Amino acid sequence: MNEKEDFALIEKVTSQANELLDFSEDREDLVDFYRKQFATWQKLGAALNGSFKSNRSALEKDAVAVKALGELESIWQMPEPYKHLNRITPLIEQVQNVNHQLVEQHRQRALERIDARIEESRQRLQEAHATSELQNSVLLPMQKARKRAEVSHSIPEILAEQQETKALQTDAEKKINQWIDELRKKQEAQLRAANEATRAAESQQTYVVAEKPVIQPVPKKTHLVNVASEMRKATGGEVLETAEQVEKALDTLRAALLAAIEAGDRIRLQ
Repeated sequence: MNEKEDFALIEKVTSQANELLDFSEDREDLVDFYRKQFATWQKLGAALNGSFKSNRSALEKDAVAVKALGELESIWQMPEPYKHLNRITPLIEQVQNVNHQLVEQHRQRALERIDARIEESRQRLQEAHATSELQNSVLLPMQKARKRAEVSHSIPEILAEQQETKALQTDAEKKINQWIDELRKKQEAQLRAANEATRAAESQQTYVVAEKPVIQPVPKKTHLVNVASEMRKATGGEVLETAEQVEKALDTLRAALLAAIEAGDRIRLQ
C-alpha cells in the first residue's frame, strides 16, 4: 500500500469515526443484553402474553396497573430497549401485585358460589336417598370444576368454572328428578300390590290382614322456572310498555309457579 492509499484509508476511518464508535457501543449493548438481560426480556414477553393478557380487562380498571402495563409495552416495542431493561422487573412486580389481588378476589367469590351449589346438590341427593353412583355422577364434575378454579391464575377461566358449576347443578337437578320419578313409580307399584293382596283376601272371605308396605316419603322434584322465558310467553317480546302487558306477564309467571307447587314440586328460579 503506497502513501496515497495510506492517507485515503486514514481519512476514511477518521470520517467514519462516529459510526464506528456507535457500532462499538451497539455491539457492547447487544453482547450485554444476551449475556445478562435476555432472561429479563423473556420474562417481559411471558408476562405481557400470559396472565397479564388474560386478565387485561380487570387490570385496566386499576390506575397503577394500567400505567405500569403501558410502560412495559412501550419497552417491549422499542427497537433498542437496552437502556430501559433495568425498569422491567420493578414494573412487572407492580402489575403482578395488582394482578394477584384481583385474581384472589375473583377466586374467593367464585369458590363461595361453587361451594354453595355443591352443598345444595349434596343435600338434594341426601334427601332423595340417592345411590353412591348417582352421587358421584353429580358431585365429581362439580368438584373438578372447583379444583380448576382453585389453581387457575386467569380471571376469565375462574369465572368460566363458576358458570360451568351452575350448568352442572342444572344437570344435577334433572338427574335427581329422574331418580325421584323412579322412586315414585316403585311406591306406586308397592301400593298397587298391597291393594291387590287386600282385595284378594276380601274375595276369599279370609281374615288374613295383608301387610301394607312401609312407604317412605318421596322428596320433591325441583322444577326449573326461567322467569324471563315465562314472561316472554305472555308478551312475545323483551319489552313491556303497558300495565296490561305487565299484568299478563305476571299472570303467566304465576300460573307456571302454581302449577309446579300443585304438582308437589319445589321451584328454582332462573
